[in-house]
Amino acid sequence: MTRFALARTLVAALAALALSPVSARAAEPATAQIEQLEIGFNGRYKLGYWTSLRVIYAGLTASGPAWAEATVLDGDGVPAVYRSAEQDLSRHASFEILIKPGRPNGPITIEVHDAVRPLARRTFAPPEFPPALPSSRFLYLTLLANDEALGKALPQVPHDEALKADIVSMGLNKWPSAAAAYDAVDGILLNDIDPVFPVTNLLLPGAPVEQWLARGGKVVVCARAQAARTFAAGTLLSRLGKLAEPVPLHRPAALARFAAVPGREESSNTFAQQTLELAVPRWTGGGQIAAFEGLRPTDLPLVVQNAYGLGELTYVPLDWGSPPLAGWADRGYFFNRLFRREVNRSERKADLAAASFAQTGYDDLAGQLRRALDEFPGVTPIPFWSIALLVGLFIAVIGPLDYWLVHRVLRRMRAAWITLPISLVVFSGLAVWLAKADKGTQVHVRQADLIDVDLADGALASGEGESSVSRSNQRGTSWFQVFSPHQTELNLSLHTAPPTAATQLAWLGLPGTSLGGMDIAETSLFSAEVPAAYAFDAPRRSLRQFPIGVSSSRALTAEYEAPLVALPKIDLRRVAEGQLAGSITLRDLTLDDAILFYEKSLYLLHRLQAGETWSVDLEREPASNESYLNRRHLQGEKIVATPYDPFDTDLRRILDMILFYDAAGGRGYTHLFNRYFNKLDLSGQLHLGRAILIGRADLHPVQLHNGDQPLARPDDQPITFVRFIINVPAGARSAAP
Repeated sequence: MTRFALARTLVAALAALALSPVSARAAEPATAQIEQLEIGFNGRYKLGYWTSLRVIYAGLTASGPAWAEATVLDGDGVPAVYRSAEQDLSRHASFEILIKPGRPNGPITIEVHDAVRPLARRTFAPPEFPPALPSSRFLYLTLLANDEALGKALPQVPHDEALKADIVSMGLNKWPSAAAAYDAVDGILLNDIDPVFPVTNLLLPGAPVEQWLARGGKVVVCARAQAARTFAAGTLLSRLGKLAEPVPLHRPAALARFAAVPGREESSNTFAQQTLELAVPRWTGGGQIAAFEGLRPTDLPLVVQNAYGLGELTYVPLDWGSPPLAGWADRGYFFNRLFRREVNRSERKADLAAASFAQTGYDDLAGQLRRALDEFPGVTPIPFWSIALLVGLFIAVIGPLDYWLVHRVLRRMRAAWITLPISLVVFSGLAVWLAKADKGTQVHVRQADLIDVDLADGALASGEGESSVSRSNQRGTSWFQVFSPHQTELNLSLHTAPPTAATQLAWLGLPGTSLGGMDIAETSLFSAEVPAAYAFDAPRRSLRQFPIGVSSSRALTAEYEAPLVALPKIDLRRVAEGQLAGSITLRDLTLDDAILFYEKSLYLLHRLQAGETWSVDLEREPASNESYLNRRHLQGEKIVATPYDPFDTDLRRILDMILFYDAAGGRGYTHLFNRYFNKLDLSGQLHLGRAILIGRADLHPVQLHNGDQPLARPDDQPITFVRFIINVPAGARSAAP
């Protein structure tokens, strides 16, 4: 070995020895210090919904406050970065981040930073964390329900994944601390049997579960042994009513009737015929008594349903983990009725839904809403016939016409080297010109807004007065479709009037397995390589470097809370079944195409002018809400419903189905699901005796900005609907069969 070779070998060895500790130190945090992920509810979470992600770490040190960032694929397969709050690493063992997963097999990359440098990085891929559930799957939470077989007891629809349900039993230390983390939950069952921890702690004013309930969630509280504690002064349930002396429950036949088990006659139902001697606390107060024992509903209420904000709070004076509910073979049907989960009706129409999906490319009303918003002024999609004509003309020119020109006219075969490139250039230029001429040069925004106003101001709909809680009584929901004729990146933020801190802006996914659906395994819909990641700010109010491809559009959604409209003066009372009397006076707001829903009836009010009073009495006959929602008409000698058109782009028609889905007949009428926007369906409020006034208003509560400027153009006019939810004094009412 020469001296030069020996020297080179020694230098390489010394360099390797010098660099190896540095490399080891640099690589070590990527695998050792970020230990694991805990996602959703014990690993259950759904695509397209806000989800809690807990990042567990060990041994990390920082010079100051640190934060974690999670990079997750959105509904279009584009990486999005979500950031946690800052915290002291020495005082905690994990970060909690709210993410919105959009792809079933997408990886999750975690990075931990402080103000100076990145501290650790690790990428997790399945099966290192559980796969996501489809966005259409039902998801329920229980607290100490003591019933592991409940999920198996639920009636399921064979070969219909979308109607399956997952029930997750959660320990007290596993419940997320952010209200948005419950976005994917369809219902919560709280069984108050723990002698130490009362379930009402989860429902304290301002608690995450209470906020989720007020925004449209469903909570069922079961309590018999601990009922006195559950209704103690100051608890949320104490605002519903109070408990009187216990009454003996002899037979559970009322529970069997409420469960409505198909094909099960009461005479042959051993559960209904069993003899009990169970002291049950007697409910006194308002709300709807859906099941009772005795001659009158007030003798012994067994299922009491109340409105709480835009949600539903149900009380059952029995313990779920004790007789007669424990071990009841048909308790799955009872569970379905408690949460208004109508499976049997959907089963009868499953074949129609499948046919609709095959034609439209979507099986959820969210897809139809996106399609309706994907029409922009000045932007004309190139029709298929024009593309086919252009292709046919191109083939004719480079084929027979070029042959005739070269052989018959020019009579020079070598001329094809000139005529063919000319044809290619001309047709390529024509295609580019058509694309740009039809798409324009400006960014456009289509926007639809919905403002829900709870006129009980957070109070419970009870017959013994109203009690206010500390939360906003107005909820805003907006949908945006942003079109760009060229590839761009936008810095988007949401501006409300008046400004509010409770704002969430995020991408909007498409449920299902069609092209662009979240359930497909492909990573990205972009024709080129996946663009760089865009970022959410920590409060989820803005998006930085949000990408949009060439001549394409992307969907966004926003939620916000603020006093967006002046409260009207409404004085309505129930005078008969489905009939109201009283008056409505709007302040500083005019509603067009206004409709007042109550129970199974409605009043067509057309236009309610600001400052004018609309009166109703027994002389004004209401119509059936199905006659409006289903567009019933006389055909021959029969009154029939107009079939729902899944291709319709009328926003009012689509929103009527989303906002009153169950009242319209649900999947049996639309042949589409309403799983993605199910919390906006307030049909349950009609069952609880509340009235709903809805109309179109010339009101623009929010604007989408790019940087400091509004993104929408003057001709991009948004459409806004306002929905008032009204308490109608009527005392306790019964809905039991």
